[in-house]
Amino acid sequence: QKRRGWMDVAQYLDREERFMKCVAWGSLLAAAMVLSACGGGGSSGDDPYSRPIDSGLLSRPIDLGGKQPDAPAPVTPLSLAVTVNGAATTPDSSGQVSVKPGDVVSVVPNQTANWTTGTAPADAISLRNPQTSQGQWTARLVNDTTSPAAYAVKAVAAVDATQIQTVTFNVAAGDARNGNFQVFASNGSKQRLSLNFDLMSYDMTDNLGSTTSNDFAADTTQTGTYVFKSTFNTAVVNNARFRMAAGTIVGSFPFTSNSGHVVQPFIASRAPVTAQSELDGTYIRFGVDITGSSRLTNVRQLRGSGGGTKLEVCKDPATGVNLCSIQSLQEYNLAATTTAGSWRAQNAVNATDWFTFSMAKVNGKNVYLDAGISAADPSLSIFRVGLGVGSTWPATTAVGGDSNATWGTLTFDSASYTASLTSDAGLVSSPSYAIDTSFASSLGLAFVNPGNAPAYYGAQDGALSVVIGVSDGYLQIGLAN
Repeated sequence: QKRRGWMDVAQYLDREERFMKCVAWGSLLAAAMVLSACGGGGSSGDDPYSRPIDSGLLSRPIDLGGKQPDAPAPVTPLSLAVTVNGAATTPDSSGQVSVKPGDVVSVVPNQTANWTTGTAPADAISLRNPQTSQGQWTARLVNDTTSPAAYAVKAVAAVDATQIQTVTFNVAAGDARNGNFQVFASNGSKQRLSLNFDLMSYDMTDNLGSTTSNDFAADTTQTGTYVFKSTFNTAVVNNARFRMAAGTIVGSFPFTSNSGHVVQPFIASRAPVTAQSELDGTYIRFGVDITGSSRLTNVRQLRGSGGGTKLEVCKDPATGVNLCSIQSLQEYNLAATTTAGSWRAQNAVNATDWFTFSMAKVNGKNVYLDAGISAADPSLSIFRVGLGVGSTWPATTAVGGDSNATWGTLTFDSASYTASLTSDAGLVSSPSYAIDTSFASSLGLAFVNPGNAPAYYGAQDGALSVVIGVSDGYLQIGLAN
């Protein structure tokens, strides 16, 4: 100590301490082999204070403060727990689960995971209310087609991307009634209705792109009728309803009007006539002209000919084309628009006089349809529905709504018109009127309650029944049973 001094002792002890730390975190054998790397072992020749290491150190207990070195964590295999509508489900040996359209499925991994998904055929499956996190994947599966489809959900472990598990949901075909329908509304607007019978839900989208979404339910008192749920309808009786036949819907809905949302009739179709030659025929067209709160009746007869290339319109109210005055008979050339099932009629001698319309198939019968802003008068909103003129007047019972927000049945026979209607206030009425069918075969209409008030025109073709006020724009539309 006298020779080296206290500074030399401190340096020695510091070197011994560093050596002990190195040995504590390795195996004893490895420590002996790498002593020189830790600063122990043989002399460097540059350090006059190097010492041989006491071999007794290798046999001393090493104090780790009561702790042992951490062992590698065991690898946990990735697994998935699957539920369908809240019930636990076990996928088959190939990871597949059969579900129905509209089922809510959930996939929960046993460790955090990331997700990728895919559908086959492409775009066949859409999701409602999807919720995803590293701890869960859940959604309602909607089959947008009428064929079976598959939706695969793949989980990739967040800590080990080599661990992958996939569950494939085989979704049964969607309800054939599902789909998008072009709406011709009697408030003078053209809209789009999307129905999903698997979810019992609907979307009604107006011409400005604003969508009203809600559910619908079967009417327990009237088979074949469904009730639209809507926050806009606060009446005692909800008469926002609809019935369906193939690609056509007839109903009532709380459309926007000058006085708020009012339940009004509509016709919707996804079965347009796209072959021009099928436009030929004679039609009685019932319509309503709407300006502000004013509603006026518009009744005209039309005749398509020339393989759907020509349309004649009698401008005189409720007058047949064959009896129309020269001044009132207008001839239009027809051509397809860029929208399938939509046709443009342009006056043969006055190019500024034009309009568009659609022709739909309702139970095999042509039905003329139009709604929206008038091309001739932008201040005017219109609604048009035209039925084919036939040689007979069949007895028909139909179900539908009217412009007074009532709903019920309407019946025609050869001599009378009767109805059973329930208002949105819950009041029941049963009007019954005599009818005159003398002009049914030529005009396609009957006079309802002729010579009295209120007076109406009626038309039917075995698929639809329509009643319209002679002048006041009252309108009733029913789908024949």
